[in-house]
Amino acid sequence: MILISVILQCLIHFTLADYAYYPGTDIPLGACFGYLSAAYAFNASCLNVATCLCDDPVFIETTVGCIKQMTPLISDRDVEYNLNNSYTALQVFCVNVTMDTIEEYDNAISSLPSYEGNKTDTTRGEWEVTDPFKLSTAEVKLAYESYKSAFGAIGLCHKFGAGTASYWGGVLLLHAIFHFLEILKPGYYDKLCNTKCVRNYRKYFVLPTSTQYLPSNIYSLEIAGYIIIVIIFCFAGFPSFSDNFYYDFSAEENYSNFVGLRTGYISLYVLPLMILFAGRNNFLMVLTGLSQDTFICIHRWCGRIIGLLILMHAIAYSISFARAGYYGPQSVTAYWRWGVVGCTFSSLLVVQGCRFLRRRAYETFLVIHIIGAILFIVGGYYHLKLLTEFPGLKFYYTSIALWGFDRSMRLFRIATSNFGQYASVRLDSDMLYINPENPEELKLICRVKEGVTKNLSDMITASDSEFVSKICLDGPYSPKFNFSRFDELTFFAGGIGITAPFSYIQNLLLNDSKKDQRIRLIWAVRDLSVESWFRAELEFLRSYANVEVSLYTGGETEKLKVLNISTEIENIVSKSHGSNAVFCCGPDTMARDIRKGIAANMNKTDNYFAYFEESFSW
Repeated sequence: MILISVILQCLIHFTLADYAYYPGTDIPLGACFGYLSAAYAFNASCLNVATCLCDDPVFIETTVGCIKQMTPLISDRDVEYNLNNSYTALQVFCVNVTMDTIEEYDNAISSLPSYEGNKTDTTRGEWEVTDPFKLSTAEVKLAYESYKSAFGAIGLCHKFGAGTASYWGGVLLLHAIFHFLEILKPGYYDKLCNTKCVRNYRKYFVLPTSTQYLPSNIYSLEIAGYIIIVIIFCFAGFPSFSDNFYYDFSAEENYSNFVGLRTGYISLYVLPLMILFAGRNNFLMVLTGLSQDTFICIHRWCGRIIGLLILMHAIAYSISFARAGYYGPQSVTAYWRWGVVGCTFSSLLVVQGCRFLRRRAYETFLVIHIIGAILFIVGGYYHLKLLTEFPGLKFYYTSIALWGFDRSMRLFRIATSNFGQYASVRLDSDMLYINPENPEELKLICRVKEGVTKNLSDMITASDSEFVSKICLDGPYSPKFNFSRFDELTFFAGGIGITAPFSYIQNLLLNDSKKDQRIRLIWAVRDLSVESWFRAELEFLRSYANVEVSLYTGGETEKLKVLNISTEIENIVSKSHGSNAVFCCGPDTMARDIRKGIAANMNKTDNYFAYFEESFSW
C-alpha cells in the first residue's frame, strides 16, 4: 500500500542525486568560496573559476580562515564537528589540497592580517590579493547571508517542488489503501461505506459533480488543493535582502529573479507526474483503482500548471534581466532560445488541449499534441543542458523513461494480442462492427464519428459490402470491478456504451457466480436500429430469468419511452432488498444525472448502494 509513496520518493531522490550547491552542499564552504571568489581578485589567470582557485594557496588559506570564522556564527553547538565537516568538504572539492595543509592553515589563522588593500578606487570583485588575510566579522556575515539568500533559494525550490510531488503521493496513497481494502476485505469495506458518516461523505463529495469540466467533487477538490499548494509554493519564503553580492540587481529585480527560479524548479517536479498520469499503462491505475479517465483529467491540469509555471518563469526572468540591462545579451544565447522553444510549445499545448478542440477533431488534436509535446521536451532539455551547472536534466530523463515505458508496453500488448489477424468490418446504420462467425470470438462495435471511423465507413460504403482489414487489439486499461458480491445490479448504458455493461453481465451469467442475483440493464438508444446489430446479445440476456432488459430513448419516439434517470433511481432505491451496485457507461450528462440521483436518494434506505463508472471520454 505504501508502494506509491516509495516510488514517488525514489523519483525525487533520483532527480536530486547530483544536486549540489556551488561548490558543495556545505554552507560555510560554499559561502566563503563564493564570496571570496566574487569579491576579491586572487589569481588573474583563474578568472574566478572554482577548480582553478583550488590550486591557489593564498585563496585556500584565506578560505580556511573564513570557514573557521563563520562556523561559530551559524552554529551554536558542535562547532568543532561542523568545522571538521567543512574542512572535509573543502578537501573533497579541492582534491589537490591535503588535510594536513588545511590543518596547517587552521593553526596559522590567528596570525593572518586583515585585508589592507585599496578599496577606494576599485569596486568589489577587483580587490587584488597577493597574501592570505582574515575577513572582518561584517564580511563573514555578508558572505553567509548572501549565500543563504542565493543558494538557499535553490534548496527551498527543491523542498517546495518535492512538496508538490508528495501531495499526489499522499492523495494516491489514500486511494490505494481503500482500494486494497475493497479487494481484500470487500464485506468490511461495504459496511464501512454504508455507515452514516461515510454515506454523507459520499453523498456530498464522492458522487456529485458541481461542474461538467471536472470529475466528481472529491477529485475536483484534490485538483483544487494541488493548484493552491503550487501557488503558495511559488511565492512563499523568498530569502532575499538588498545587499546580496551574487546579484547586481535591485530588491525588485531580485524578487523577479527568485520568482523565475522557483517557478522553473517546481515545473520540473510536475513534469514526470504529468507524463506518468497520461500513460495508458499507468501502474497507478492498478494500485489505486482509479480509472484512466481520472488520471487523464489530472494529467490535463498538471499540463496547465506546467504551462503557467513556465510562462511565469520566462516573464519573471525577462523582467529581471531587462531591468538589470542584461536582456539583450541573454536573448541571443542558445540556452535562452531553446527556452523560448519550450515555453512556446508548452503554451501551445495548453491552448490546443482545450475541450472544444479535442472533441472537434480528435485525431488532428492527437497528432499535434504528440508533436508539440516532443518539441516542448526537446526545448526544455536543451535549455537546461546548456546551463552546464544545472542538474535538472534528471527530471527530463525520468520523464522520457516513463514515456518510453508506456509506449513499449503498448507495443508489447498489441504484439501479443492477435497482432496481424484479419477481420471483416461491416457497416449497419452508423455503427461499425466485426460480426465473427464463431460466437465465442470477440465482437467489436463502435459508432461512426469523424476521423478514422468516418474513413472506414466511407471505404465500406464504396465497396458496397464489407471491408477486410488487419486488426490490432490494445487494452483494456481501466481496473475491473467486482460485481459478484452485490445482491442487485443495475447497469445504465448510453448508445455504444452497452459494450461495457454487456461484458460484465455476460461474465456474471456464464460464471454462475450468484444465481439469485437480480440484474437489470437500462439502455438508452436513439432508435430501434440496435436490434439489427445487437440482436443476438439481447436475446442472450433475455434468456435468463434474473435479467431484465429495458430500452429507452433520449427523445420522443413511437416505440420507446424517454429515459427519466431521476425516476429510475428512485424506483431502484425504493424496491431494493439488499446491497446494490449501479454502473454507468454513457455520455457525461447521463453519468452526472445518475450520480446526482444516487446521492439524493442514498439516505432513503438502509441498504448499501455502490456506484461504478466507465467512460470513453478524451
